[in-house]
Amino acid sequence: MTKQLTLEKVQEAQALFEKHENDLAILLQDKEEQIRADLSSRRDALIEAYDEATDDFQLSLECLLEAPAPERPGPEAFLQAGRLLLDLASIAAQLDELDQEEQAFYQLKKKAVEGRLN
Repeated sequence: MTKQLTLEKVQEAQALFEKHENDLAILLQDKEEQIRADLSSRRDALIEAYDEATDDFQLSLECLLEAPAPERPGPEAFLQAGRLLLDLASIAAQLDELDQEEQAFYQLKKKAVEGRLN
């Protein structure tokens, strides 16, 4: 009789463990999808900002370099072009940081999957 009760308790515990394991897997999958969506959204926004900054800088540079000498803009225009170049470099650095975050995320995911398999 005691062996039967013990077996039933072990089976109940095992079933509860499996249920929690499945619940956790679902939560992890949802979180992974949220992280992927966030990374994708951030990447899209940064790429758009990078493209706009590149266009602005190129336009500014063309205006500076192609204007005839008497019509060439003053020092403020050169400063503005410098600011645009700094914006471009800042966005490029943010894209690089995002790449590093993505790599860290996927390495962590890989380790988690390997851990589950072992």
